[in-house]
Amino acid sequence: MAHAEVSTLFTDKVRDYIVGRPGYPVLLAGLLMEAVGARPGQHLADIGCGTGLLAQSFLQHGFSVTGVEPNDAMRAAGAQLLSVLPSFRMLAGTAERTGLPDASVDGVVVGTAFHWFDPVACRAEFARILRPRGWVALIGNERATLDAADRGLSDLLAHFRDDAHEQMRMLEDCAPAEFLGPATRHFEVPHRLSLDHDAFVALVFSRSYMPRPASPRRAEAEAMIDDTFSAHAAGGRYALNYRAAVYATAAFGGPAQAGR
Repeated sequence: MAHAEVSTLFTDKVRDYIVGRPGYPVLLAGLLMEAVGARPGQHLADIGCGTGLLAQSFLQHGFSVTGVEPNDAMRAAGAQLLSVLPSFRMLAGTAERTGLPDASVDGVVVGTAFHWFDPVACRAEFARILRPRGWVALIGNERATLDAADRGLSDLLAHFRDDAHEQMRMLEDCAPAEFLGPATRHFEVPHRLSLDHDAFVALVFSRSYMPRPASPRRAEAEAMIDDTFSAHAAGGRYALNYRAAVYATAAFGGPAQAGR
């Protein structure tokens, strides 16, 4: 998928993204700090920052964060949501051309966006913007399929996903350890998301491939969403299992890995 298309793909989905998408588990930032030796006060680049869901976790732990986001609407929303925090700023840029100066950040974090990146070009860019002994963490906030409610949502999304979006795969399918190198650390943090009907609708329509309002399949999607919610919600809430999969290294650098 061309960068021009990616940079506009979520323009009309910002509200759905804010209302429906899950945040990251509270424990994640602390565990990552232990894994790579990061510490409060460091400057991080959050690449593919979106509305700032991952950036919030690190801001709360005392880091300063520069978000890099190609989509104008997502970038504006993230800048507004986190505007009260002086340790955050948002830049227009991509993983391959961040716009950050050489050796300007201590760490790079990517939250559920790595599947959109050119791995060779962004590896070179990460190496350029990192200070010596800089660290990198690739994080996927992914649905776990543990019960009927999880499977209900998976079946709903699969009904509308097509071959054009096969690249939207799980983080481990993108060979994160190969990208990061032999010193890669891997761990997972399970968490749960509880949604009312409005938030569940937003979560589903936040997916890039779901029908837009003008699509002839929009009514079909809305009906299936209502049916799925009715079948699996309890007490007006739809509970989903998630896992934050983390691949990180404190030894990023060197030539790009073979095969990427």
